Amino acid sequence: MNERHSELTRIQHVVLGCCLMAALSTHAQSPQPSAAAPLLATQPHTVALASDSCPAVRSGDKVSLDWNPGFEHPGIVGGLRIFHLGFGRLDSNGVTVQQIPSLRLGGLAASLPVTDTGNGYFHVEFTIPAGVQPGEYHLIKAASEARTLPEYQGPALPMTNSPVSARFCITVVPVAAQQTLQHSQSGG
Repeated sequence: MNERHSELTRIQHVVLGCCLMAALSTHAQSPQPSAAAPLLATQPHTVALASDSCPAVRSGDKVSLDWNPGFEHPGIVGGLRIFHLGFGRLDSNGVTVQQIPSLRLGGLAASLPVTDTGNGYFHVEFTIPAGVQPGEYHLIKAASEARTLPEYQGPALPMTNSPVSARFCITVVPVAAQQTLQHSQSGG
């Protein structure tokens, strides 16, 4: 009788385990509600700038840059005082980039999320302002100035390592297009 009871207990455990695996498998395979994609698309997100890449952004999104401005005399640098990026819009011909910035990001570092990440590098975030015309924008100008230690009385320290040569780019899309893009990427 004890052997039969043991066999029944084993069978019950196997059946229970199979039911549990089936329930978990069904839950993992169930499609996500497609209504969630537009809800998520309306939330601003942060996109890191990367060479030779033009990520899609919309008004309200943040663009981040990790950069070493290459300030002279790094021992007296206590952070960033100013950081600006100027983007030229790609003309309708799809070839020529305007050489006058039509999208300016940045300003006084005190008004920007800036983190000193060590070894001369800074992580800076810029918000895409409202009213930017949709299109492809290429980085054509950059300016940065160091915040120096109080005992330094010399001239302002400008950046010697410009991010312009890294070929950064963003594509500003209308909010509706961004929602459609994210919705299609989510499988909805």
